[in-house]
Amino acid sequence: LKQKNLISRIEETTQKFVSENVIFKIRETSDYQHISSTKSLAFQNVYINSQQSSVINTIQSKVNCCNFSPCGKYIICCGDNKILEIFKLDDPSYHLLLEGHFDSVNYCCFSPDSSLILSASDDGCLKLWDIDDGSEIINLEGHEERVNKAVFSVDGQQILSCSDDSTIKLWEHGLTDPVITFLGHEGSVNSCEFSPTHEVCVSCSDDRTIRLWDTQSGEMLIKFELHQSFVYDCRFSRDGSFICSTSKDQTMRILNMNDGQDVGIIEGHHSAVRGCCFTLDSNFVISCSNDGSIRVWDLKTYNLVRRFDGHFGSVLSIALSPDGSVLASGSEDGTVILWTIDFPQKVEPEIEMEVEQVENEVINEKNIGVGVVVGFVIICILL
Repeated sequence: LKQKNLISRIEETTQKFVSENVIFKIRETSDYQHISSTKSLAFQNVYINSQQSSVINTIQSKVNCCNFSPCGKYIICCGDNKILEIFKLDDPSYHLLLEGHFDSVNYCCFSPDSSLILSASDDGCLKLWDIDDGSEIINLEGHEERVNKAVFSVDGQQILSCSDDSTIKLWEHGLTDPVITFLGHEGSVNSCEFSPTHEVCVSCSDDRTIRLWDTQSGEMLIKFELHQSFVYDCRFSRDGSFICSTSKDQTMRILNMNDGQDVGIIEGHHSAVRGCCFTLDSNFVISCSNDGSIRVWDLKTYNLVRRFDGHFGSVLSIALSPDGSVLASGSEDGTVILWTIDFPQKVEPEIEMEVEQVENEVINEKNIGVGVVVGFVIICILL
């Protein structure tokens, strides 16, 4: 009984320090059970690990990617269990499984009209799926090693993919073979993306470079050597003015597309930065890291303006909802969390503690200490 009371006190104390921005949490498990809820997945201010939270058991051991549909109705996630999972934000009972890959699924996304799903896998294949019934439409083979990412063009008529075979490939709608293979990287290509105008695309690699390519000719336009280690992600801003890259060297670099210049470096994470995305107005960039945190940065000052903590493992993927009000994050801890996004009228830097600094607050007659170290809540029981 004494032990149960102690555990209860720990849970209550931990709850006080979980981010209030969490509106929904999808918990992953190793089995295939799905628990339905009568509560809406989105738009409810709930806490993690409390009676008010809505939790759905899914089947991922870790979440490699999560994305919203452009129509705003669905969210999709994938992981090492070879299966893609789709949830409806306004219908908690909806749970569609897409099975067909023979290895881990690294990336998944929707077509611009939300009718198709694209996936990339360790099995070296890309697949297109029908959102209505979950059927596989086509299997695309062309890469010689694992495919790390695949994305649609803005008009949905082309697909861009990148692989550990050091190549990027361009695919045309209706064709089963790539029409262009972009050559030049000297290591695994981890991310690729079309520009908003579709005239160029960007890629990043374990060779520590970021490269811009002409999507018509396949010619490399420019190579940036900015990072000291593997480059994990690269993204265009919504207006195409900037590119953000993230790296194992714990930094992010911002490139100005108007003059092709490296305009800034963002530092603050305490481990590899795995992913990034821009806000709709391109005034902020959001990052996720192996340090378990998600951070929002002001692009004018490079100051940290928001920080979200709730995962208990590396955060591997982040995505913004179409209206920019909700952020989804997928983690190595096997969870997807949806966060509310808001920004201050007056941007001021958020105070952050270093690894060595621990702030303690004494609770319940000084017998429980709570410390926050690099985004993790640590409970110390003083016996």
